[in-house]
Amino acid sequence: MAKPAKPHNLSKKFLMGVALSAFTLAVFTSLEPPLDTVPYASVQTNVTATAEEAALFERARSLGTVAAAEQFLRAYPDSDLVRSLLTRLPRNTLRGIDEGVVDGIPQSMISSLPFSVKQALGVQNELESSGESRDSGASDGYSG
Repeated sequence: MAKPAKPHNLSKKFLMGVALSAFTLAVFTSLEPPLDTVPYASVQTNVTATAEEAALFERARSLGTVAAAEQFLRAYPDSDLVRSLLTRLPRNTLRGIDEGVVDGIPQSMISSLPFSVKQALGVQNELESSGESRDSGASDGYSG
């Protein structure tokens, strides 16, 4: 016949079970985003956007098409989300964006983009002629 469990051991096991359950619950609830977060909130911090702006951004980002990107960029060229969108779009999509749409993006935003994005947008040559280049200030190791 099995020995009955001591009350002391049962309370230890009960407390361990409660603690383990609470820990598991805390971990899994912290992994779920709050219901009121916007999909791009994890992309950049301190970004504010209207619901329409967020919807157009999300559409352009998820579709990755020239038409969707141009629609967002025409509507919100000064948006905090422009840089995020342009750095996430495929290069062939960036190459297809109309020059007039790109011209509508503020120069400060364009100059903050990575070189490969500027090159795909076709603004790299313009920036080089204005004095900015990929290797500005860098030594080639051969000049004296």
